[in-house]
Amino acid sequence: MRELGLPVTAVRPTPFMELMNQKEFFPPLGVWGTMPRVVGWDTPVPWVCVQDIGAAVANIFDNPDKWIGRDVNLAGDVQSLRNCQTLFKKVTSKKPFGLPLPAALFRKMAGDELVEMWQWLVGWVEQIGIDTLWADVEASQEVCPQAHSVESWLRLSQNGS
Repeated sequence: MRELGLPVTAVRPTPFMELMNQKEFFPPLGVWGTMPRVVGWDTPVPWVCVQDIGAAVANIFDNPDKWIGRDVNLAGDVQSLRNCQTLFKKVTSKKPFGLPLPAALFRKMAGDELVEMWQWLVGWVEQIGIDTLWADVEASQEVCPQAHSVESWLRLSQNGS
């Protein structure tokens, strides 16, 4: 699109925090069941909540002169699954329920997209490193000043928001 001279801003959201607790994403089988097998418990994962994606895109549309032509890797926090599990327990007083499931079986049930995204994510994180992940979080504050951390999002979702 840029080669055609079209005004474009590329927004690249990282994995959604909603994968951790929204029933429609089957967290016991996905994030808490299969993702640890694919990503590992201690790999740093950049996270963003869907609400922040909406706020960021609204900001981009409200300020086109500032954002056209830019690329935005949108992340509100970087936490390993182990840290997310700890934060989940801290906020909800419950350990998230997960059913260990082989990736092949999860693929049959849910399709290929999540497993492929998680596999790609591992390589991307290894390639760019933790400092770049945190730089993306810091840069995301420019387009979404109220971006949520995993803990603040868990508190928000715990309260039904």
